[in-house]
Amino acid sequence: MIEKSKITIITPTLNSAATIEACLLSVSNQTYLNIEHLIIDGLSSDQTLEIINKFQNNYNHIKLISEKDRGVYDAMNKGIKNAKGDWIYFLGSDDKMFDNNVITKVVTFIEQDKYDVIYGDILSKAFNGRYDGEFDASKFYFQNICHQSIFFKSYIFKTIGLYNLKYKINADWDFNLKWFFSPKVSRIHIDEIIAEYGETGISTLNKDELFHKDKILNYLSYGNLQLPLRFRLSLLKKEIEKCFINGLDISFLVRVISRFPWIFFNIRIHLGNKHGFLTIF
Repeated sequence: MIEKSKITIITPTLNSAATIEACLLSVSNQTYLNIEHLIIDGLSSDQTLEIINKFQNNYNHIKLISEKDRGVYDAMNKGIKNAKGDWIYFLGSDDKMFDNNVITKVVTFIEQDKYDVIYGDILSKAFNGRYDGEFDASKFYFQNICHQSIFFKSYIFKTIGLYNLKYKINADWDFNLKWFFSPKVSRIHIDEIIAEYGETGISTLNKDELFHKDKILNYLSYGNLQLPLRFRLSLLKKEIEKCFINGLDISFLVRVISRFPWIFFNIRIHLGNKHGFLTIF
């Protein structure tokens, strides 16, 4: 097999000594060889760097950058900027590839040269087993595609941009929504388990309040006219009603209407009681 496409695997680390060896080994054992594994470390103070250096002595596909960063998504952005691969994939330091042939299987789709994003499933106790099949617009509103299941053509990050660092926990969900709804991006879901997902990931342990505050408006901005009108209106109704809970927030309402001018023709606001109520039709 001629291994044409280079795959860059990016792994952020910070004090990951307990799990990083299994992660590194799962990549090093892949039957597909045209890979580079970028480890973006945030100045670990445990044995993480010692373990990585040990692997570097035996595997020349491993490259290490260790310097102060602003969190996992900053590390992922650094990895993107340093990646040499045609395709980019993110694997957490407590994750591991599902089996030794994962990348070989994915490359069969890569070499078809039809897709910009290829995603499969992950396996995790945190999700009660296999997660979670093919996504559509409705499903994507309620749950995210794990980045451990996604392979990106590298140009995607030049077209869509990098991860938004203002979202400390769900920047990947925000980014995924952008490519999912982009008319410039072709995608496919494949019936393969890509990785075993670690149970200590930040998204399983914390909630990103800012992301969830922006979620509806961002979702509607990215999805726009791809979403059914009734669905768009129902989400906007839910969002706008928030500004009536403690009185009318005019600035928020102006922001909504400025981003979605079409809503102006589908909204009636009635202020007949303490909180007011609104009708969107």
